[in-house]
Amino acid sequence: MSDSIQDSPIQRAKRRMDEVKRREAELMAYLTQRTAQGKLSEEDAKRIAATLMEMMKQ
Repeated sequence: MSDSIQDSPIQRAKRRMDEVKRREAELMAYLTQRTAQGKLSEEDAKRIAATLMEMMKQ
C-alpha cells in the first residue's frame, strides 16, 4: 500500500476555499484594527480589501 493517499479534486477545492476564507478573515480583522487605530481611513480599507479579494480569486 502507498503511504500517501491522493485527495480528490473536491477535497482539494474545499481545502483551497477554506484557506481563502481564513485569509479573508485575517485581512478583514487587520483592516478593521488599522481603521480603529486611525492609521487607515475607512475608504482606503474598503479599497484595499476589494483589491486583495479580487487578487485572491485568481
